[in-house]
Amino acid sequence: PSLAPRLAAHVVTGDRPIGEVLLAGPGDGPTDADQPLVDELAQRLGMAAEHARLLAAAELATGERERLLAVVAHDLRN
Repeated sequence: PSLAPRLAAHVVTGDRPIGEVLLAGPGDGPTDADQPLVDELAQRLGMAAEHARLLAAAELATGERERLLAVVAHDLRN
């Protein structure tokens, strides 16, 4: 089955585009009335990607802090 014309919205984190959401369907497919749904989905995907990036950065920083504290604690014991 062929897909009808699609709607699109850019997925953005900060001010950097990272992808695109496309909505297509059989028959008459999506209409202009579906565009707000596609826009909202793209916005939420961008926020989820940004949150994942921030979480990864926080976990990395936490690991580095733990390693530093372990070295300092070792030095203080000696």
